[in-house]
Amino acid sequence: VPNCCTASARCNSALSFFTFPQEDERRKKWVINIRRDIFQITNHTRVCSRHFLPADMKEPSNPRGRRRLRGGAKTL
Repeated sequence: VPNCCTASARCNSALSFFTFPQEDERRKKWVINIRRDIFQITNHTRVCSRHFLPADMKEPSNPRGRRRLRGGAKTL
């Protein structure tokens, strides 16, 4: 994200990584918010949980579950 976030799941198991939304308007907002000059989204492009408000995330309902984003979540 700004200044190229270098977060990695290898270094921090508490982080989650989210794919870009399919909806065009939300996708455009995410791209604007991450402030990268030359940027191309691929199937492997992710944004880490550090770039979202805690209120934008849903915690898993069980220990093996995954953290999810709430609808309308915006990158910081």
